[in-house]
Amino acid sequence: MALRGVSKPKTEAPILLVCGDPGSGKTTLANSFGQWADGIFIRSEDVSGVFDHLPQDKRPDMFDKLPRATPRAKRATSTAILDQLDQLIDEDHNYGWVAFDTISVLDDLLQHEVLEFLGGENLAVAGGGYGAGWQTLSEIHGEIIDACLELRVKRDMTIIWLAHQKIERMRNRPDAEEAIVFGMEMHERCHHLYRKHADAVLFTRMNTFTKGVSTSNKGDVKKAGKIVASGDRSIITSSDGAQGYIYAKNRYGLPPEMEFPKDDAILLDYIDYYKA
Repeated sequence: MALRGVSKPKTEAPILLVCGDPGSGKTTLANSFGQWADGIFIRSEDVSGVFDHLPQDKRPDMFDKLPRATPRAKRATSTAILDQLDQLIDEDHNYGWVAFDTISVLDDLLQHEVLEFLGGENLAVAGGGYGAGWQTLSEIHGEIIDACLELRVKRDMTIIWLAHQKIERMRNRPDAEEAIVFGMEMHERCHHLYRKHADAVLFTRMNTFTKGVSTSNKGDVKKAGKIVASGDRSIITSSDGAQGYIYAKNRYGLPPEMEFPKDDAILLDYIDYYKA
C-alpha cells in the first residue's frame, strides 16, 4: 500500500541575512544577484546613491521608500511593506529576488509605529506595559517574515534581508572575560526571528591592516599603529571564520571567509540553486 503525503524534498530559493557596517558592501552584494535574475529592493532607507556608478539599465528596480507612521496614519509602515509583499506574491512580474534594505531601519520604523498605535513613551510601557509593545512589534515582524516565506514558496524568489551590524559584549562563563561579538542592529526580541529562518547569516566587512606600528627586538610593541582600511572586502559565512562572528552560519558549504571584489556575484558561484 502506498503511503500518502510522501515526496522528495524540493530545492527552495535561499533566504539570506546579510549584516555589516555602512559601506561594507551589503547592498552591493544583494545587487550582485542581478547577474542571475532581475530583482527589486524594498527600502526603509534611501540606498539609491549606491548605484550611481552603474548605467541606468543595470540599476535595480525599487519600491517607494517605506513611510513613517503618523498620528493620522498609525499603521503606515506595516501597511506599506505588507502591500509591497502582496504585490510580489500576487501580481505578474519576472523578479527572481527581493532585498530589504535594511531590516534594522525597518525595525526602528516599526517601533515608532507601535508607539503611535498603542501609545506610550517607549515600548516597555506601550499599551499599558506588561510586554504589550514588544509583543506587538514581534507580531508585525512575524507577519513580514510569513509573507516572505509565502513569496519564496509561491514565486520561487530569493529573499535577502540586509541589516546593520552592531558590537555586543558576551560572557559565556562567570569565570571568563567578556568577549566582543558581532551581531545585528535590531532588538533581541526580534532579530532571532530573522536568524532562525535564514539559510545563511553572512557578515560583510572592510579588511584592515595596521600601519606605523613599531616593535622592539623582542617583538614588544613600542609604538601602536593606526588601523587603515585596505579597500578590500570579505564575507564571513561561518562561526568557524574570523573571531567574534558567532551568529554567522550557512547550509551551503561556503568557505568560512570569502574575498568579495566589488560587483562580483561570488555567492552565485557557490550556491547550487543558482547553477540549475
